[in-house]
Amino acid sequence: MKQQISREESRRLHSEFEKFYAVHPEYRVQANHGQWIEIANENGGTETLSKEQMELWLSDPSLRNRLAKLKTIPADDLNSFLQDHPWLESVANRNMIWSYMLQNYQSAEQAADTLGDRLSIDHQVQEDQQAKQEQAERSALIEEICADYSKDEHARSRYWEKLQSYSTDALRNTVSAIHERRELARMNPSELRSYLKQARSVAPAPRVIPESITPAQIKSMSALDLRKMIDQYGASAVNDRLGVTIPFAGNVRNVNMELVNE
Repeated sequence: MKQQISREESRRLHSEFEKFYAVHPEYRVQANHGQWIEIANENGGTETLSKEQMELWLSDPSLRNRLAKLKTIPADDLNSFLQDHPWLESVANRNMIWSYMLQNYQSAEQAADTLGDRLSIDHQVQEDQQAKQEQAERSALIEEICADYSKDEHARSRYWEKLQSYSTDALRNTVSAIHERRELARMNPSELRSYLKQARSVAPAPRVIPESITPAQIKSMSALDLRKMIDQYGASAVNDRLGVTIPFAGNVRNVNMELVNE
């Protein structure tokens, strides 16, 4: 039968918990409350529970192993979260998130998500941070595309300049195509047949390019119009209309990439 704890005793226990967690924040987990009370009851009752006694119990490996332990202590978690979300950094926000974390035994991210609109946002800092993150992503994508494009440093340099004008989505799509091509090249014939069979079973019916659109018209399209056409009909359909044949080999550069980004 579960022991009933008076309101006064509950307040005392909460106070002892807070004293203990101030010194051992890595054990600030709500589920540990029940474990501490259970350990106390096994050792004479909740009246034996105090910060000092909890520290003595903690030195016993058999009792310590019954407790949950945070991978990151709350203070470090909050600092890390605000470092990754600098637009939320302010004294008011920090205090609000910290208080909510301690009261509700939540991570900084959970607390900030729950607080939502109650937190103030520095929109300029947010925009600057997002721009930096996108630029870092673009640099990584372009570097991977160029490395796949050619082993020749001069060719990679020229292609790097060309890629600067591409949208981030176009760069992501190109890298995805590179990864898919490499994955296909690693497959044996049996795996490839299985992959193609599965792809055909889930792929939507392709849209047909109207006969009125000739190869000459496609070749004269602007880069933007060509990308729109590929988005609408698929790179394979555009290649077919142009009469482009793409050889399948692990070391052959993807002609689709050239079309998408021309």
